[in-house]
Amino acid sequence: MNSLKNLGKYFGVYLIVIFIFSLFLNLFYYFNLISDTWLMILSFIIPLLFLFLISIALGKKATKRGFLEGLKLGGCVIFFYFLLYVLGFQGDISWKLALFYLIFLLTSVLGSMIGINKKA
Repeated sequence: MNSLKNLGKYFGVYLIVIFIFSLFLNLFYYFNLISDTWLMILSFIIPLLFLFLISIALGKKATKRGFLEGLKLGGCVIFFYFLLYVLGFQGDISWKLALFYLIFLLTSVLGSMIGINKKA
């Protein structure tokens, strides 16, 4: 139960941070401070970076099996993005999208594995 509470807390923090940064990115794009290319790059790198950092924090809280905690967090994030994709775009699932989800999952697992090894 404690593991599930930690997972929910870190997933909520991830969603709040991503929401705030996407708001800033959209404002910068609206006022022409960043171009289309930079918007696409930053909208991919920022969620990956924060997922990695939050996975490290989750791994530090875990008692054992850091990869499993990262797998759970990555699965929650992928499920969230998949729901947004299905409800928003209603398009076909492509290899590019599957690769996007795989990169998110591997980032989360790697971050939590690093986090469990960095315990003080």
